[in-house]
Amino acid sequence: MIPVFSRSSSSWIKNALLVACIVTLVAWWTVVGISALFGTFFISLNLTYRDFLLTADSYDPSRATQTIVIVEIDDETLQDPERGGLGRWQEFRREWYSRAVENLIADGAAVVGLDVLLSEPSRDEGDDIRLENTLGIHSDQVVLGFFAGRDKQTSIFPLEIFSDATRSIGFFNQKPHPVNRTIYTTETHRMLANSLYESFPIALLRRYYERGFGLSDTLSAARKHDSRSYTLFENDFVATSVPYASYNSRSFFFRPKWPGTFERISFRDVLSRDYPRSVVEDKIVLIGATATALQDEHPTAIGRIPGVYIHASGLATILTKSYLVLLDTWIEHIWLLIFLFLIASLGIILRSLLLFTGIVVLLLGGFFFGSLALAGHTGFLIAHTIETLLGVLFTLVGVSLYRYMYEDAGRRVLQEALSQYLAKDLVIHVLDNYESVKLGGTRREVTSFFSDIEGFTTMAEHREPEELVRFLSIYLKEMSDIIIAKKWFVNKYEGDAIMALWGAFSPKSEDPFDACEAALLQQEAIEELNAGTFARFGLAVKTRMGINCGSAIVGNIGSLGKKIEFTALGDSVNIAARLESANKIYKTTILISEAVADIVRDVMMLRRLDRLRLRGKNQFVRVYELVGRRSEVDEDTRDFCQKFDEAMSIYDAGNFSEAAEWFEILLRLRGDDGPTKLFLSRSVALRDDPPESWDGTVDALEK
Repeated sequence: MIPVFSRSSSSWIKNALLVACIVTLVAWWTVVGISALFGTFFISLNLTYRDFLLTADSYDPSRATQTIVIVEIDDETLQDPERGGLGRWQEFRREWYSRAVENLIADGAAVVGLDVLLSEPSRDEGDDIRLENTLGIHSDQVVLGFFAGRDKQTSIFPLEIFSDATRSIGFFNQKPHPVNRTIYTTETHRMLANSLYESFPIALLRRYYERGFGLSDTLSAARKHDSRSYTLFENDFVATSVPYASYNSRSFFFRPKWPGTFERISFRDVLSRDYPRSVVEDKIVLIGATATALQDEHPTAIGRIPGVYIHASGLATILTKSYLVLLDTWIEHIWLLIFLFLIASLGIILRSLLLFTGIVVLLLGGFFFGSLALAGHTGFLIAHTIETLLGVLFTLVGVSLYRYMYEDAGRRVLQEALSQYLAKDLVIHVLDNYESVKLGGTRREVTSFFSDIEGFTTMAEHREPEELVRFLSIYLKEMSDIIIAKKWFVNKYEGDAIMALWGAFSPKSEDPFDACEAALLQQEAIEELNAGTFARFGLAVKTRMGINCGSAIVGNIGSLGKKIEFTALGDSVNIAARLESANKIYKTTILISEAVADIVRDVMMLRRLDRLRLRGKNQFVRVYELVGRRSEVDEDTRDFCQKFDEAMSIYDAGNFSEAAEWFEILLRLRGDDGPTKLFLSRSVALRDDPPESWDGTVDALEK
């Protein structure tokens, strides 16, 4: 069994990393196994992503280089002579190649490559002789193509008169990928009968560099190749090596280009010399077929393009040195293990699922953009992209199973228990920070709530314990559900008394509103219970409540290792408790402090009462009765509260005779109103025995 470790343990990180290693290795071996079983499928998916990487700059002419010009044997060239063309391909004369080569070289072309297989004699022997002469005259500037087979016997070479006339030939056939038959690479060379033959683009570049750098044939002929690259030539001044696509592959990735990224001339225009000389001057010119009828198109990463453009793309790749090389398999495996270990470690260490998900998304985004940057700036390609993503998936599954089976098992039980008296968001907060349980606390702005059933002690004396427990179970559940629903938690029960806190973990501006709303909802629920469930107990419950907001120390108080309690301490909490008790003075049900009143007065209907000096305090607290929601209070109550406020202003000013008259009027309106009775009695007493000084403050006799 995999052990589960306490996050507060000193060895927790070590143990977490151990579990991450196990998850990583299991995920890695799973990927290796599935990849072996479904290799072709994975290769196909990886090649799709490779297509995307290879086509990143396929429309960028600057990466195609202006050194390359394509002479197209296009649809216009093969039109009927009456329409300005040269006629059908079957009637294409070899003598036209001679004229095209002569015109191009005369106009300054550096090298001309014929992407045409000249393996059969033409119908007109004179055409072959003229082409032979042209090739002989320009032997250092013309490269012919041939088809390379498995060996020299299966290869198809140009006619001997042509191959003898020119100094250079190169094979132009390409090897498609065995899975999707797409051409990604160009070979650098092949060995046929112990002789080294270069590919068509390499042979063209060799002639181009010889002319450009003035290299001798002896120097340029010193071809070198190893398991990593092919060197065209090197001396004390210049060297050009082409890195292989992968270890010992003898081929290189070309970045495929759409025809529109190269300078193009129609073959018929070359014959008539209808083009600017500057277009071909000092350029590598390729002559090849692009006409639809010739069907010389091949699948590449960007789609089907004519073969001559594959050669041009290979040339552009070397000229711009925009090489791409596959990372060695062992490097990719190490990278995959590190990447999966990082994700597994985060999945086990981080408690927040949302945070972990966000980090995984960022890591996957980083992998995606990183692979783009790796290909774009360093030239390295990741071959096993899909395996990486699959590894991430299996790692996430492994982490989820571990957390569900071990770490989260106890958490789920605890969450269910805590949810009985804490709001859901508080439960999550506590569980996500349970290692911070320690003595001490943090100063925060909290809203404190206290409630107590009036006359509960007397009630308890006349009830059997079992009946009392049933009553409290109903009462406390109903009250607690309301508090929890209004976004925070029941801090403690003391018999029938309830203490609740808002903002103990993450204070919000609406906490005082939620506390007042919870108080009103509890009073409404009590009325319903009195009319129904409690009536069967022969009870009519009246509950006093007090609410205050202010600074308090919030945290875990108690004996570390024995018993601790999460609570709030401070004057603001004590005031809320005193306000609950002060309801006895006014015969009210909900009292709030001025701090709360200032926040909620626009939403809640309030009645201003005393400047009350609470027992044990030197400073006074302005006390308000929470009457109800402004939107629901009837007009009579609004008028009554307004008149009461006017009477209070007279009372606070010390005009006790006038105040007594006001309170007498109010008492006739509501003969059972507790505050009116109290202030009428006080006004009469103060009128008959005026105090020496008066500031409206009275002492609370109740604690």
